[in-house]
Amino acid sequence: MTKRYKHRQKRRSKVVRWQKGMRFVSSIVAGVCVSTALFLIGAAGGYSYVAAHHLPTLDVNRLASQPHITEVYDRNGKWLGNFARSEDFESIHSLQEVSPLLVQAYVDAEDKTFFKNPGIAPLSLLRACYQDVVWHHIVSGASTITQQTIKLVYFPEQQRTLERKLEEAVLAIEANHFLSKQEILIDYLNHVYFGKYDGKQIYGVKAAAHIMLGKSLQNLTPAEAAFLATIPNNPSEFHPIQHPHATLTRCHWILGEMYRCGTLSKAEYQQALNEPILKELKHPNMPLFGNHPYLMLDDIQPLVAQLLVDHGLYANRESAINALPFSGLRIYTTVDAHLQNRLEDILANNPSLSNCNLPNPVHPQQYDLLEAGMTLIDNHSGGILAMSGGRDYRDDQIDHANLARQPGSAIKPILDYAPAIDCGQLTAASILSDRPTIFSKKPLFAPKDDDGKFRGDVSVREALIHSFNVPAVETLQKISPQLGFAYLERLGLPIGAQTLTGGSSLVEKDVQLASAIGGMTHGLSVTQLTDAYTALANQGIWRQAYLIEKITDANGHLLYQAKPVSRRVFRPSTAFIVTSMLEDVVKRGTGWHIHQTYPHINIAGKTGTTDNEENGWFIGYTPDYTLGVWTGYNHNQSIPMRVYQTKMKLWEAMMKPLLNAQANFPVPETVTSALICKDTGELANLQCLMTHRAVKEYFERGSVPDKICSRIHSPIQTESKQIPSNLPVPLPDDLWPEASQPPDLIPGLTQP
Repeated sequence: MTKRYKHRQKRRSKVVRWQKGMRFVSSIVAGVCVSTALFLIGAAGGYSYVAAHHLPTLDVNRLASQPHITEVYDRNGKWLGNFARSEDFESIHSLQEVSPLLVQAYVDAEDKTFFKNPGIAPLSLLRACYQDVVWHHIVSGASTITQQTIKLVYFPEQQRTLERKLEEAVLAIEANHFLSKQEILIDYLNHVYFGKYDGKQIYGVKAAAHIMLGKSLQNLTPAEAAFLATIPNNPSEFHPIQHPHATLTRCHWILGEMYRCGTLSKAEYQQALNEPILKELKHPNMPLFGNHPYLMLDDIQPLVAQLLVDHGLYANRESAINALPFSGLRIYTTVDAHLQNRLEDILANNPSLSNCNLPNPVHPQQYDLLEAGMTLIDNHSGGILAMSGGRDYRDDQIDHANLARQPGSAIKPILDYAPAIDCGQLTAASILSDRPTIFSKKPLFAPKDDDGKFRGDVSVREALIHSFNVPAVETLQKISPQLGFAYLERLGLPIGAQTLTGGSSLVEKDVQLASAIGGMTHGLSVTQLTDAYTALANQGIWRQAYLIEKITDANGHLLYQAKPVSRRVFRPSTAFIVTSMLEDVVKRGTGWHIHQTYPHINIAGKTGTTDNEENGWFIGYTPDYTLGVWTGYNHNQSIPMRVYQTKMKLWEAMMKPLLNAQANFPVPETVTSALICKDTGELANLQCLMTHRAVKEYFERGSVPDKICSRIHSPIQTESKQIPSNLPVPLPDDLWPEASQPPDLIPGLTQP
């Protein structure tokens, strides 16, 4: 414990005693400033009294202490990480450690009356009151250094309201009474925020001088002192890399103030103006990121910041992100640390991602890595159990798990087929046309499959299994794009939807037929698409995917508790029927590789590719978990066929410990089955059975076809003829007498 801290410890009880008698007085001092502007002295005095009684107790030790690091935990209370390290905060203990030029730069720029004022500037309070009355919000943010210190420590959310100004003023008056001006300056210089620079959040002038200038605080030039006093006024606007002109303009203005206040001579001022301060900035090596960088920095940090803004704890997302690393919060997530570690290990070390690099089209001397993003969701809760945006954060800081991309055929189950079956327009046995079709001429839209072939009449089930494009567009045309997108909205994907981290997603012009096969403006992220698929696994009930369970402050007071939305989107029969089709996708369709690896596990899923094979998708689910995978290159290069199965291999590796051979998709009571002719979609006749054209299909009760197939099929299926009307007509399999079923012709066709 430092001498400075011990010295303040003795004064703490004096502060409390003084506050009991003087807080009302100090609040009236601030309130009188308000009353002058409002001409309501009585109201201002009452307002001040109320505000004062809601203020935290001034703790001089808190002003002197280092900020508390925010901690993040998994769903079992296991530590996941934080957004900063304790060594990122470097404090000073005496002004002797600081160049007088730096102290004077802050005083001349921020608070010229600092050494004389009582902790507040009455004129500034009057100006704030006037702005509140005229514009209903405070425009200017000018405060004394003492008020700024109070704001940094007690009110880091930086809200500009009249009440907050008054609270800052009351605490500033109290701090000015108990602390010397030198102590206040030390506290201020230790807490001042410089924003994010080269991947590091910088707090305090000592860390800023070390990281940005590579110098100690005692050896600063006037230009360097002015530079360090420039950024904290607005770390985003005066970011030296992103906004060098604005930064230099304010830096020169501060030098002018130092000259006008007598801190600098004319010669020193002119020399400082000519110093190339921005060219002298240091660029340290990329910092060693802590645990789970994609999850922590790209997902949890911005998401928590937005939640805090939504709950009124911060004025905007930027200020929340800036304050988060040292705000002392405790963030509890839905993440399972074991599964998160497994996912990151797979992305970093899985052999299927090795030797897949292509020449970089922009920088030929570099490689374009095959990247991947993955999200794992608990179907029963909607909690995100694991998520990562890439292979190595040092090589690629794009969060591929939450970047919207065209979903290709992976959109078909939730935009086309499930809505069409749910609203009664189609059944799994309905026949669709896979023929050359022009759906629109301006612009021309005539979809085809990658192989350029067309198959004629196909059932809905076969169209989805083999991912034929024309039948998918025909399906969306039958129900209308408006209805399809209405279902997406129920799945948490409305027009204007954003990704988990706030990126653009669906837009109004996506409501068109091209979206039936994934032709969207921005598309969807892995997390969004994975979340939508969970409704199929949950018998039609969608549960909003969420990452943050709760947030508390350093003292355990609850600030946020998740209340995820859930609602029914599809009928249970629809979810089961579509799931049964997606099981066939895995067993004998485009997802065959997974069935080959896990032949005895009930797995449903859908692949997706986009034009020129630039995006590779697989969204697969079991009764308990849904895992989404995207693979591709940052420069939109085609994925080589030799690595086409990579998305499935990643899915297999991640899901291996989670697969349960005993888990089945429950069959709803509203589902029945019947023998269907796969050529016509009608009830199978005896010739259908004998020529192996009969298949078992699932239906919502009441939607079984009532017409019997009128074809006779040759054994080699070259042509069909009309059946004579006097031949006996078979019954659907659920009505067929058990003794009459020829077991050698319909093996395995038992009622579910």
